[in-house]
Amino acid sequence: MVAYLLTWKAENKDNADRPVWPEYLAASKLTQQGTPWISSPLQGGHTGGWHIGSKGDVPDGSRVFVMKQGRVPRGIVAAGFTITPVVPRRHFMDPSVKAKAVGVRLDQILDFEEFPPLDVLAVGAEEPAFKIQLWNSPFSGQRIPDGVWDALELRWAQHVKAQWGT
Repeated sequence: MVAYLLTWKAENKDNADRPVWPEYLAASKLTQQGTPWISSPLQGGHTGGWHIGSKGDVPDGSRVFVMKQGRVPRGIVAAGFTITPVVPRRHFMDPSVKAKAVGVRLDQILDFEEFPPLDVLAVGAEEPAFKIQLWNSPFSGQRIPDGVWDALELRWAQHVKAQWGT
């Protein structure tokens, strides 16, 4: 299995001035109760799935981690798996731009206002494997190297357990 870093800025809006992930708070509550949040580009509509820019090589069933960028707090706020192959889409901020998306099932989503994200930049100071990953990539869909992914998987599990008490 391979892992990918998906990116998200809470302050981003689509071309109709709507939040790009309007279900975020409700989804975080659902996942805390054990219900995954699912978004698929195969469902139709403009924003289904998770945009991955021009990447075309994200296999179905890949592990994904969502990195909240932009305003503080920043860090990993969600994790799950891809549930569809890559599908051509229009970019959520500019429909004239071609992009690609994958369906995702996110099993854990932290409400960053209640629970701090996993600050991978701070963890990088004590986790040597984290130093080879570009965490501030402006592009979603970046592959996470195996050594980094293994360390991130462990740190994420510890972080979620500490935040949710599970």
